[in-house]
Amino acid sequence: FPQEPHTHFTVQSERPKRFTLKIRIPEWTDGITVTVNGEPQTATPDSDGFAVIDRKWSNNDLVDVELPMHLNWETLPDRSAFRAVTYGPLVLASRDGSEELTGLFADDSRMGHVAHGPKVPAIDFFTIAAEGTEVEELIKTGDTPLRFIMQTSRGAVELEPFYGIHESRYTIYFPTEYTVVNEADEALSAATIDVVYGGQQQPETEHDFASQRSTNGYSHERQWRETGGWFSYRLQNPQNEGKRLSIVYLNTHEARDFTVEIEGNAAQTIATNGNATGQWESTEIELPAGIANEFEVKIASTGRGRTTPPIAEIRLLKTM
Repeated sequence: FPQEPHTHFTVQSERPKRFTLKIRIPEWTDGITVTVNGEPQTATPDSDGFAVIDRKWSNNDLVDVELPMHLNWETLPDRSAFRAVTYGPLVLASRDGSEELTGLFADDSRMGHVAHGPKVPAIDFFTIAAEGTEVEELIKTGDTPLRFIMQTSRGAVELEPFYGIHESRYTIYFPTEYTVVNEADEALSAATIDVVYGGQQQPETEHDFASQRSTNGYSHERQWRETGGWFSYRLQNPQNEGKRLSIVYLNTHEARDFTVEIEGNAAQTIATNGNATGQWESTEIELPAGIANEFEVKIASTGRGRTTPPIAEIRLLKTM
């Protein structure tokens, strides 16, 4: 298991003994079959989801458990138009090529765990007709165990367990035919040199997050960070292509101005109008001349007891 949909184990006991054995029935199966020494056992789940076997056990009693696996769709938490495929407990993925992997292997250098290789535009990717489609209609069993063939807008694609894919691009969540590819988003992605998302642990860790009296939260469908003091990140500009910063903040019911300081240069004040739209807005700042290929961005409150607005992202852009 999981290469085959069953497992077994042997009871070891110095003398016959009565006890209760509980075998968990996973959510991903529609029922399990249990035998003891080849004899079928009742595997009705209890209130906690376990198959309960109460009997006198002897040394070397053999328990066999069959756990049927099935294909299933999985969606993103926000219910957007992407689908992943699971088979029992296994997440399936496609291999998307091993070419152009420069910058996609972690090493022991500073920030060496951050991928910075070439990106594949989403607009060039295939789609699947998952909406309203039974998974078995779209995906068939392959010629070898744990291999599956999925029909896509660009023909058949092989799926395999994600844990076995190494040194290759891969896809887990597949866009459906109902996924809208926004050309403006594609242009923004192509112009991005580096980006950090406020309030998200991994991106902040990767960008040397530091702060004084800051908090993070979630509202209006985005995570964010705000502060009554300051917080900072270090952004990467390896080829010095980055020319400006884009800062996305939440416009709230009151003016909550904030300052932006780039690598010790004079802080710039960003004025917010506080018109209570509850919308995410963005502002751009030109980078000062002579900025190094790694630099600090510090966001600070203007004081007077006010916090900054919630800030969702800081993005380094080249000229589009």
